[in-house]
Amino acid sequence: RQVKKNARVLGEVFEDEGLSLAYGGTDCHYVMVDLKKVPGPTGETPKGEVVSRLLDLTGITLNKNTKAGDDSAVHPTAIRVGTTFMTQQGWGEFEFHRLAVIIADMLKGIHAYHYNGAFKPVGRGKLDVMLFEKTKRDVETLMRDSGILREGDAVSDYPHYFRIPGKPTGEPLPLLQGRAPPANGLLAVDASSHGVIRVVGARARQFIQAAVTA
Repeated sequence: RQVKKNARVLGEVFEDEGLSLAYGGTDCHYVMVDLKKVPGPTGETPKGEVVSRLLDLTGITLNKNTKAGDDSAVHPTAIRVGTTFMTQQGWGEFEFHRLAVIIADMLKGIHAYHYNGAFKPVGRGKLDVMLFEKTKRDVETLMRDSGILREGDAVSDYPHYFRIPGKPTGEPLPLLQGRAPPANGLLAVDASSHGVIRVVGARARQFIQAAVTA
């Protein structure tokens, strides 16, 4: 009974946060989010594979899921968020409400795009590093507040080795003073203290695109 209540809370909060549920809602142990209707910053929408991988790196494990109209199980247009396991760990509506807000904030911040694959466009996504770090810290705080993680617990298992608990990884580049940022949402940064790698060749653009994407 609590499993279904928690799933309904997830769905209600997702909708409050501007997300759409596949098939109109849930009456079971999971809820599906329709990624085709995620209000992203690029005009494109993220694929389930991209979303599940990004969230996995923050400490949230869920599944990509096909829905009606999808033509590929590799790159479906929905994610499935289940409630059974965490309900067994003692989570109730309050914890799932917080989890839904964390997931929704990250979903809406994914910069979805595509590149030309061998046969058709392939979806990818990038995430602002500050939002990425904030999401990881929010997940850790939720885990500690709910008693899953306790003071002194080592956080070293996958995927938590991607960050130092409670601390952002890396230092942001400072903005250049007195410079107006270029168009299209780009920013001018002072990288004078950082090394530069020059990449040349017929497929340099494709290499960079593959090497630095999320």
